[in-house]
Amino acid sequence: MKSQQNNICTKDMPDLPKRSDYIYQEIESFKDYELTQCVAYEMAIRNNNVKNILDKIDYLTALKCKTSIHPNINKLNESITPEEKEKYLTLGLYHLNELTNELENDLINKYFIYPDGYKKKIKSNDNYLLIKKILNDTTGNQKFSYKSNQKEAIGFTIAQGIYTESKIFDISNITTNFKRQVYDSNQTSVFLNLSLPKQELIKYITHIKDTMDSSDKRIIKSPLELLGEELDKSEEPKSAKKLPRNYQEKKAAIVDAFFVYDIYKVLTPYYKIKKTEATEKKNKEVKKIRQSKEFDRDQKKFYIENINIDYRHDIDEWNKLALKNEIVSISGLSKDKIEIYSAYMTEYIDDLKYKELIIGTSSNP
Repeated sequence: MKSQQNNICTKDMPDLPKRSDYIYQEIESFKDYELTQCVAYEMAIRNNNVKNILDKIDYLTALKCKTSIHPNINKLNESITPEEKEKYLTLGLYHLNELTNELENDLINKYFIYPDGYKKKIKSNDNYLLIKKILNDTTGNQKFSYKSNQKEAIGFTIAQGIYTESKIFDISNITTNFKRQVYDSNQTSVFLNLSLPKQELIKYITHIKDTMDSSDKRIIKSPLELLGEELDKSEEPKSAKKLPRNYQEKKAAIVDAFFVYDIYKVLTPYYKIKKTEATEKKNKEVKKIRQSKEFDRDQKKFYIENINIDYRHDIDEWNKLALKNEIVSISGLSKDKIEIYSAYMTEYIDDLKYKELIIGTSSNP
């Protein structure tokens, strides 16, 4: 690390992520069938707007529990403005719940992810509740009974329901149950008989996907397209095209890209602070020389020039190139990879392009 190599004081050096940290192992463990949605979720929660919403939800949860003993309470005190904090402290439980719901809706509808602990509704649950109401009808005219089957498996959830008087399913759904939950309004029902041979099912799904991908126009419309909006197909950015084309190699590169992005997010503000400190130190020394009565004009000029030379050297320790070199040293990755990964994650996280991984259309207005 630079702090060791260049003898820089480590007292105020922030804690840095390690490639061996659990989060990167977990991203590596995402199954192939859930990779895109899980990666999109991890990108989303690193976006500053999303992080702010998640922090507020955590803070409101702590307030509703009427406790300051909360894992993120110190961090949240920093991320929430004094005005917001003062406002939240005046709210009762009802309004705290209302505000939490608003924030959760923003998270789902604007940023396409579900907050932890959010209960997703699936069709079978709604129907089951409706049937229960019918069975409790006080007139006694409704005599229908309903049988349901709901099970969770690795990667998917099964929801089935049938009226006892019927011979066909009222509901028979399989929905995604990935390690990370995103709000995917583009999900489409594809009716399959899972008793058929696996190869036939794979061929059929492949045929549908190949047909969609080969068409210049989108065959399956998104909700917004059906409502009349014209949307462009999502295009892979240049940075993504520079990732390995081999699937497993690309997956490993994406994990490295998360690691690089996370280091940048920790070190960038630190480097800005050190750069500011160097500038303030230089200005203070120059001011002291200028105000001194010990030196004549030429001596002052000489000393100030030397201060500026030292300053240029000091400031070089904290510029963008120095930051990149530090990340190369920490990660063991090449400069080219650092640049590619940084550009890739900046587009998908900061510019919200991760949304296009879910919706398949351009997220630009």
